Amino acid sequence: MTDLVQVERVTAYHGTVLAVDAVDAVFAPGTVTVVTGGNGSGKSTMLAVVAGVHQAAAGRVLRPAGGVAFVRQSWSAERPLPLTVRSAVAMGRWRDRGPWARLRADDRTLVTEAMTQLGLADLARRPLDALSGGQRQRALVAQALAQRAPVLLLDEPTAGVDETARRWIEDAMAAEARRGVVVVHVTHDADQVRRADHRLHLAAGRVAEPLGGR
Repeated sequence: MTDLVQVERVTAYHGTVLAVDAVDAVFAPGTVTVVTGGNGSGKSTMLAVVAGVHQAAAGRVLRPAGGVAFVRQSWSAERPLPLTVRSAVAMGRWRDRGPWARLRADDRTLVTEAMTQLGLADLARRPLDALSGGQRQRALVAQALAQRAPVLLLDEPTAGVDETARRWIEDAMAAEARRGVVVVHVTHDADQVRRADHRLHLAAGRVAEPLGGR
């Protein structure tokens, strides 16, 4: 199994609408890649296909063993879950332990590390629905980090959050890349584009600019 994420001629639809059209891309471990493009360009769909939560109509995605951690774009504040921050982050260990298994000491350590990495350690016992939008987004990113997956995908993780949350999330993505993780995130932020190792630009579901450096 490769350490790379390889996207080979992937085509995907939303209903009858072509969303991603024969996209090729390779994402390397230890790098941060930004996916850019206008609204409707296929960014979110491509990320969902790479994550394995949206079925491709054609092509294939090769992923490293160990799975993918995926942070979706939206948070449903209208239907908050009755969880503490620690409990929400601990859900990131479910893939390895299952939802009903008791977490082991090493699992609890990973949960604590993920909360600390997103500046949430002091909020561990706070109800999730009592947090600000930026704090909730940080909790979702921490949940993904707790999975310790070799691939981290994030769909506009800093959209609409405060500056504090933005800094924590950006620092966490950079730290994961330094740890050897494949980090790919969708963004419209010019500063994030400049800081990324690579950029993939989409237009109308196609690669408008080849994957390249900053």
